[in-house]
Amino acid sequence: MHAGTYARWLIPSIFPHGILQCQIGFLQTQKFLNPLIISTSFRSLIHVLACWLLVFRFEFGNEGAALSIAISYWINVLIFSAYIKLSPSCKMTWNGFSREGLRNLFSSVSLAIPSALMVCLEMWSYEILVLMSGFLPNPKLETSMMSISRPVSSLNTSSVIFRIPYGFGSAVSTRVSNELGAGKHRAAQVAARVVLFLAVVEGLLVGLVSIAVRDVWGYLYTTKGEVVRYMSAIMPVLVLSNYMDGIQGVLSVAAALLLLAVLIVLAVRTTIVTWITVLVLLAFAGNRRRVLVKNGRRITLDVAMHLATVFTKERGIAAVAACVTVASLIAMASLRKLV
Repeated sequence: MHAGTYARWLIPSIFPHGILQCQIGFLQTQKFLNPLIISTSFRSLIHVLACWLLVFRFEFGNEGAALSIAISYWINVLIFSAYIKLSPSCKMTWNGFSREGLRNLFSSVSLAIPSALMVCLEMWSYEILVLMSGFLPNPKLETSMMSISRPVSSLNTSSVIFRIPYGFGSAVSTRVSNELGAGKHRAAQVAARVVLFLAVVEGLLVGLVSIAVRDVWGYLYTTKGEVVRYMSAIMPVLVLSNYMDGIQGVLSVAAALLLLAVLIVLAVRTTIVTWITVLVLLAFAGNRRRVLVKNGRRITLDVAMHLATVFTKERGIAAVAACVTVASLIAMASLRKLV
């Protein structure tokens, strides 16, 4: 009931969020980072104040928390609108609204709809996991763990960790697009490789820190010892998940430049699809049967090798099989302790 009420009060934040993403993209492509940092920092302060006033001062409860998000988004939209309109830096790139903006509307929409569906499917998959966790033997514990660990809200473990590679991806997206627009394909490839290296190093460092603090990390969200111990137990698997998620998030931007990027993203998708099926069976089949795990490993390996064969024939890359197989086996090895 409370979740439904909170979701309804989140509806007003959809409209400013859409406008805000367009403004952020407009400024990022021109490397106007200082306005983004300053405005976002100011919005964060306003959000804390608005949330406190609506939740505690005016006693709106969950509705006030949801409404404060819309307020902070609109403030950010107004700040960006004023900057784009009044700043001399944007005079050459923003001349107001025009019918010329509708000239390539069909091609833009044809690209936007699949992109939106891709994001929706990704987020819906996490929501489905939360719903499924409610059918497990201890639904309160499982649901609490899902809300803390997986990206079903903006302040949990995976969402906080993903902000770093997400920033890398945004940066390389701007850099690559600028280099390609200037006809510098070699520079675009170098930028993609650099951000891949940064993502790998960042993932390893964050993973080591997460493992080191796994026994106390749960106390940031709850004081219940059972939830904290459960969080500590699944942290190694969560670290691997976040590591792969961060790398494929960065590589998705550079996939057009590096065939290796396409292969790793493909390997991650292959592993996710097969292991979601296997783990659902493990969770709801009654007992955790090792035969299911063996079948899951075999299916993952077969699918990965089939895709590697296809890519090898089509692209002539002999290292594809190793890339796909290693990525799949890493995920399988990490989940071995769960059974």
